[in-house]
Amino acid sequence: MTTDREELVVEGYRFANMEDADLARLELEKIRAIESRLDYQNGEMVLSVYNRAVMNRTFQTPVGCKYLIKLRDYLLDTGVARENELRAVPLQAQFSGKARNQEGHRQSAAASEEKERTVPIWSFRVSLAVNVILTLLVAGMFLIAMSGDNPNILNYKSKILNEYASWEQELRAREREVSGRERELGITPEYPNRVHEREETE
Repeated sequence: MTTDREELVVEGYRFANMEDADLARLELEKIRAIESRLDYQNGEMVLSVYNRAVMNRTFQTPVGCKYLIKLRDYLLDTGVARENELRAVPLQAQFSGKARNQEGHRQSAAASEEKERTVPIWSFRVSLAVNVILTLLVAGMFLIAMSGDNPNILNYKSKILNEYASWEQELRAREREVSGRERELGITPEYPNRVHEREETE
């Protein structure tokens, strides 16, 4: 039983379960790896490590938070950064009762709903301007598509039918011309009735 309790203790902190204790040990290894490469003479490097650790939430247990506080104190003491320039150390634990936390959650949810309801007027104007521009662009695209000479999805059927009709007229005109010349030369075609049949069907 005592060994279990000892396994829950990491760097003077006794954790409630083994998972948290293992996470603290993992963070302790990360701290040792950072410390082996960190040059405290280079204040910008220390500031960069601190900012990345806070933004990425690299440390979640009190062991990691204690290390972040150490870096923070170094940055403030050496004048590399001021208090208002440093990000706050994020805490994962809840220190108040559940009922109080739920009340705070309700208040924050109500505040976010109120914020969503009050949309700034410039947001509406920008949205309106973008919609008008998009509508004009779509109308312009339809106008270009309808008035263009190339077949497109709006006019392809009529364009293709017109093209085939003009080809057929040209073909018939050429057949008439050829048959007229054959008559002049006294040549009888193999299919003499073909042109006449077409002319009769018209």
